[in-house]
Amino acid sequence: MSARCLRGVCQRRNESGGRWGSIYCGNVSSSSACPDGYVCSLPRPRHGHQSVVLSLEGKELLLVFGGEASLLAGGGEWVLTNSVTSVHFSYNDATSVDLLTSCDLGSSCPQPRRDASVLVMDNGGAGNGRLLVFGGLGCGGAGGSCSQSGLLDFLAGRPSAGAQLLDDLWYLDLQELSQDCVMTGDCQTFLPWTKVDVAGSKPSARFAGAVTIDVSDNELYLFGGVSYESGSFTELNDLNEFPLADPFYKFCSATGQGLTRAVAGVTSKIYLQCQDSFRRPADGARFRIELVSAGSPSLSISPVGLGQGMYEGSYTPVNSGSFLLSIFVGRGGAEHQSLIEGYDANPSNSLHEFQLLANRTNPNPFSLLVAAGTTDALVSTSSGSFLTLTTAGVASSFMLTAKDKHGNLSPGGDIVSVIMTLWDPARQTALEPDLKPETAAISDNSDGSYHVAYRITRAGAYRLSLSVNGQEGMGSPLLLEVASSPADPLRSYVFGDFSNIRTGVSSSLFVQTRDALGNPLRVDRALAPAGSENITFEFCTSVGLQDESVTCEGGSVDLNVGISVEYGISPDGYSSNRSTGMPNYGLYRITYFPFNDGLVYPQVRHGPVYVKCMFDTSGLSVDRMIPSPQEADDCIARILANETAKARRKSLLVAAHAPPRRISSYHHDYFNVQVQATFTSPDTHKLRFWLTWGPVLCGLLGFLLQLAYSLCVWKSRRDIAPVRTIPMSRRSSAVSQPHVQEDKGADSSFLQQLKAGGFLDEAEVGECSDEGKKEETLAIMKKFEMAQNEMISSLKRVARKQPSPSSLNTSSAQSVFILWQPKRSSVEVEEENLEDRTFYS
Repeated sequence: MSARCLRGVCQRRNESGGRWGSIYCGNVSSSSACPDGYVCSLPRPRHGHQSVVLSLEGKELLLVFGGEASLLAGGGEWVLTNSVTSVHFSYNDATSVDLLTSCDLGSSCPQPRRDASVLVMDNGGAGNGRLLVFGGLGCGGAGGSCSQSGLLDFLAGRPSAGAQLLDDLWYLDLQELSQDCVMTGDCQTFLPWTKVDVAGSKPSARFAGAVTIDVSDNELYLFGGVSYESGSFTELNDLNEFPLADPFYKFCSATGQGLTRAVAGVTSKIYLQCQDSFRRPADGARFRIELVSAGSPSLSISPVGLGQGMYEGSYTPVNSGSFLLSIFVGRGGAEHQSLIEGYDANPSNSLHEFQLLANRTNPNPFSLLVAAGTTDALVSTSSGSFLTLTTAGVASSFMLTAKDKHGNLSPGGDIVSVIMTLWDPARQTALEPDLKPETAAISDNSDGSYHVAYRITRAGAYRLSLSVNGQEGMGSPLLLEVASSPADPLRSYVFGDFSNIRTGVSSSLFVQTRDALGNPLRVDRALAPAGSENITFEFCTSVGLQDESVTCEGGSVDLNVGISVEYGISPDGYSSNRSTGMPNYGLYRITYFPFNDGLVYPQVRHGPVYVKCMFDTSGLSVDRMIPSPQEADDCIARILANETAKARRKSLLVAAHAPPRRISSYHHDYFNVQVQATFTSPDTHKLRFWLTWGPVLCGLLGFLLQLAYSLCVWKSRRDIAPVRTIPMSRRSSAVSQPHVQEDKGADSSFLQQLKAGGFLDEAEVGECSDEGKKEETLAIMKKFEMAQNEMISSLKRVARKQPSPSSLNTSSAQSVFILWQPKRSSVEVEEENLEDRTFYS
């Protein structure tokens, strides 16, 4: 090839570019070859340059980079170039054109050099590719000027004062290079030079190294060359590999809300895009993504490639808190990976808006805040001693800690509900379904904790329900025991039957002890069988002058009363309420047994204080005799409202379930009741009358009859001998008396029986046997018998109507005169004997 076959064009090498007409120049040294402002593109003489073949739009051309334009033999100033010249071949000639690059604009470009390692990559198909330049021998003198070629020093084997061995990697983007530019020199585009940052280790500075590309896996290999260290040149034989398609950390960026915000238990996503060192989409990137927080285990994210250099990574954090999300990229271990430094203009969305970081601060590692997930009531907790036990009227509180299902503290803002329902633990149901539940005041501390304050005035067992966001949990339901406050004797009251107290019969009173809020004292009978309060009962026959420190206030007490006090027993005799199943809290039963009747003043002490209110429940059934708390409170309120210095103590008796009835007001008019005698003596006036006057009347009647009989005998006899009196009981006479017979044949026998019984002597028998006087004698005797029978019948009738007094004895009946009786059968005699025995008993 002769010099005349290579031609150049006149080019304008400034920001305007372009050529001057269609004039070719063949002598670069001729000043007249091109007009002012233009230079001839014909290459200067040089050596140490590198040439490569480029395929452009189906045609091949030659690219020449760098070289040394100074003469080695002649010496002088060392002249190097960094120009890129294209040589386009036609059938008859070749056209040389200096390509316009960023160097012509004063922008970033490789410094002039010689013996660089040069090749073309990605040339083929639709792309022109890139011109790749590594290393070379440059001038390191002040101001870029060297008085002597460094290659001469290498060849002479001596140290070089100006030689600078380079290890930088550059590429010239040829994508905008056109056929018109290389054929005519009419270049309108300045091709950009880009310095490649080599991640990790890189080859040492050198020149004259051999370089090639393995297109099968996009690997660049560099072998050998010459290095300069410690004043001497050294020839190298090392082999270096550079992955051309690996993502370059400065060209990788991340976006997505998952970079800065996440929720525990919820999957979050991040999106990555990567380019290689040559700004091509880089697939197959090797990322290392870590979530690190103090006190929490690290979490790794493994992105999935989506193609075209796009990646998607997802993670599900478990722990809430502040984390650092670090994204590394690079081949090999951690020591060969770098934090990505690409910048995304809007990382809150999933769109890639990559920019070079430039002077910005790298957001990687990203500050990630993982919030707690939805509060889970079953994981949330409650704490505090007032969760299960408190005292009526006492301000109480406990803490709630809201957590998600992973145990992370909630940031607050939950809907927390605290409901306390009066509860029946035995039946596991509401004790009073219509009663409005108790609630609490809840304070949100905005750190997952809630302060719960409440005050309950009614003692009892409560079902404590804790819920958050409509879900019950936090260890609930719990059984909250609201204990009664200390006893207040002024709130106690007594009820019972005051109208039917009898001697010899046990009676009962009931004392309901309460606290200052009106709650029955909740004392478990199983733990305190006798209760916790000192309850005493005084059965006073009189009261003193208002000195409550002594019994009956200084009056008299009936000691002949049996008294017992039991705890927890209701009027029906059970230890629990049969309708509710609840124990009879604070209830004491006083059982007393009076022996004496009369007027008494029953007094009940609760501790040192007399109970002020008493309810008379006479005639009421068991289920209605217990006063309601409202009735008791009304009674006590009236007493407290009317209490004065002169009436320091008042006793008030109220008829239960009826308008209050004041029985007593002052110490001289205390509440009193009448004790009735159980054994009332029957009315024995009639009996006493007949017992007193019956014998007298009988004696008088007997005297009259005896007198009549004596007169009869006296008339029948002149000389009447005195009748001898023989003591004889009525019963014996019933057997031995002869019977009066009306028939005539029995007269002789009858008189003989009287004679044998000692009633008549022989002369009297003869006198009575006189036929003239027999009729008169028989008539008198019959009348006497009838009178005696009538008297005995009257006494028997009186005995049947009235019980026989213990003082009655048989001696009274034995004073009856013995008279003749008619003869009776054995059956009649036996019946009369039975009747007599009943009469005498």
